[in-house]
Amino acid sequence: MKWSINQQDAINTRGKNILVSAAAGSGKTAVLTQRIVDIIIKEKISIDSMLILTFTKAAANEMKSRIQSRLYKYLQENSKDIHIKNQIGLIGQANISTMHAFCVGLLRENFEVLDIDPNFTLGNNSVISILKDETIQEIFEEKYESQDEVFLNLVNIYSKRNDDSYLINIVYQIYTFIQSKKEPIKWLYEQAEKYNIKNINDSEYMSVMKKDIRLNIESLKSIIQNAIDLCKNANLKYEETLIQDMENLIYLEQILQKDYDLFIKEVSQLKYPKLKSIRKNEDVDMSVVEKVKNIRDYHIKKYGFEELKKHNITTSIYAKQMKDYYPVILSLCKLVEEFASRYMVAKLEKNIFDFNDLEHQTLKILNDEDCANKLKQKYKYIFYDEYQDSNEVQDTIIQKIASKDNLFFVGDVKQSIYRFRLAEPQIFIDKYELYKADENSKKIDLSENFRSSSRVIDFCNMIFEKIMTKDVAGIEYDDSARLKYQQKKI
Repeated sequence: MKWSINQQDAINTRGKNILVSAAAGSGKTAVLTQRIVDIIIKEKISIDSMLILTFTKAAANEMKSRIQSRLYKYLQENSKDIHIKNQIGLIGQANISTMHAFCVGLLRENFEVLDIDPNFTLGNNSVISILKDETIQEIFEEKYESQDEVFLNLVNIYSKRNDDSYLINIVYQIYTFIQSKKEPIKWLYEQAEKYNIKNINDSEYMSVMKKDIRLNIESLKSIIQNAIDLCKNANLKYEETLIQDMENLIYLEQILQKDYDLFIKEVSQLKYPKLKSIRKNEDVDMSVVEKVKNIRDYHIKKYGFEELKKHNITTSIYAKQMKDYYPVILSLCKLVEEFASRYMVAKLEKNIFDFNDLEHQTLKILNDEDCANKLKQKYKYIFYDEYQDSNEVQDTIIQKIASKDNLFFVGDVKQSIYRFRLAEPQIFIDKYELYKADENSKKIDLSENFRSSSRVIDFCNMIFEKIMTKDVAGIEYDDSARLKYQQKKI
């Protein structure tokens, strides 16, 4: 098979940590397989000295099959190579698995570090659900019985009469979300402290809100400019009014940067100049007239400026709200913390873990330096496929067992679809930027698409270069991200 320059780079580069940003149809699985096979053949590294993580069991089985097939092919031409014969025999026991399967193996091998039963089972959804419900009900009953004032205040805020299901669901949702963090409870309290602010204008809350407004303004500027261009091309006299809209918007943008309260005042007093009337005898394209009117009435006024007017709460009111929210949120954090602790005890009593437990218990084991160092020495190379769908806990696990130059990440942040399963694509984005600037690391873009027709690729590029920006999606759909048509190489 003929490899592209970037594919060859991904296969051959050594002595650096590598992140491969591999677009759809770019041959990333073939590249990953070839790199592994080359290391086995050329460097005489044993496959049981590698950790190869995939996102699904099916992908792990496919990877084993691909490696085995390549090694068999090599053996046909090098029948006396004992090393390769041994490697083919080792593939069945090789560490080619999902992250969770890797964690299960590590926990069973090092159970004594955490003093857990190595015969633990992975609870199914129904068992886990029952255990969660039993735990939360016990907590609520105890707090009702003791008339816990902090708890009763939460009930008054979040529960309906004789129905605590809403508050319970909030606890469940917060608990589930924080499991993607390496220190869930610590992270939770850090978020709560963001409500304990001294100056609202310097707060993260205000920063996020201003960013959201700026994004809306940028979008609205683009719409107005589009309408202005339509007027120029059709020689319509609406242009002057639209330019005034643009000037108003730029003024609001400038005010927002300086004084949020003044922005609220100015946007609330905003007036819309009328479009000049078109006489019946004027030689204009009425379809363009209607199009511009529609853009002005709906996209610029109704869904543009009127949406900006909904930002009508002053900073002093926001500051008071934050002050009022803080003790409530702190109480909620304490309730989540208690649930997390008692739920863990309940699972340990029944010798049951869920998927999140596997990762967090593994992290506890790796906090033992002897265990972490043992794995560092064992794994000469670590490969992580579909890295865009990793989370903070999983990434920390990898960093704990990595050496300085043995990491190989593969993924495509544009294909990250598992945020609902706590994936954090920002990890991939941050590493991409880090590796781009770090001389001891390397980022490689595989943007050539060998799978689709040029028409499909052109269409995809046209759509995504308009909607995928750094502010909206975390990445810029620039030349490195664009798909590039490539005829399949043989």
